[in-house]
Amino acid sequence: MSGLDQVKEDCQRAAEAIAAALGVEVEVIDLDLVRVAGTGKVRNDVGSRLLRGLVNKHVLKTSRPIFIKEAGYHPICMSCPLTGSCFYKASIVYPIIAGQNVIGTISLIAFSDEQKVTLLTRTESLMEFIGRMADLIAAKVLETEAMTEKMIMASQVNAVMDAVDEGVIAINSEGMVTHFNLSAERMFNVPKNEILQQRLEEHLAGLPLLQALRQPGGFTSRECFVQARGRRLHLLVTARPIMGSDGRPVGVVASQLVLLLWLYFQKFLPTWLTSVSQ
Repeated sequence: MSGLDQVKEDCQRAAEAIAAALGVEVEVIDLDLVRVAGTGKVRNDVGSRLLRGLVNKHVLKTSRPIFIKEAGYHPICMSCPLTGSCFYKASIVYPIIAGQNVIGTISLIAFSDEQKVTLLTRTESLMEFIGRMADLIAAKVLETEAMTEKMIMASQVNAVMDAVDEGVIAINSEGMVTHFNLSAERMFNVPKNEILQQRLEEHLAGLPLLQALRQPGGFTSRECFVQARGRRLHLLVTARPIMGSDGRPVGVVASQLVLLLWLYFQKFLPTWLTSVSQ
């Protein structure tokens, strides 16, 4: 899926708004020459690939906008079978650049003489305008890609956390639970969907994670008693602050949440089994 295809609904809305405001048609083309958005005569061709697209190919290659005032007669058009009989009358084609990469084009198109006059008489201002629209689309693509990357990273983090045998809990600076792995669910008998984005103290009273915000480096292997759904659990907890870009703590992650009863059981079970067997 191309970057523009991820925001095709936004592209279509933008194209329709521009077309209504300027009185010309608009189309957005991606790197594969697929029409991502379009108005007027090309509206029904959204989703299809351009058969020729020589001007779009040129703009994608050079990363520079171009004004075709006589479609079908420009030097770029000379190798096209529609030379001299192009169904476009004129067009402004502008590259969409996200970061350092060209990801597509946005065009203002004239299909009628009236639309052609609009492009001819307002070329400079329309070129500037469509350039700003290209920048807005590129920004939306980058934003969407960043959000997608964050979602993938969050999914990977959750998968890793759920694979850990010990309970792992994370909170933000206000004490709201942001992560709660499967081992923690089993340990406290609290479903993840009931505790996420909730205050930790309301569900697990006595778990001193907020103290790690005020304690440099957090703490290691601290014993504590936690109330969880009517049960009093004796735990061994290690907590570390999560530092923000400004060097200030923005949350806490608690790992190695271990029931001491289970540790004792592991420690003394072999001795007990040996004594029983004798």
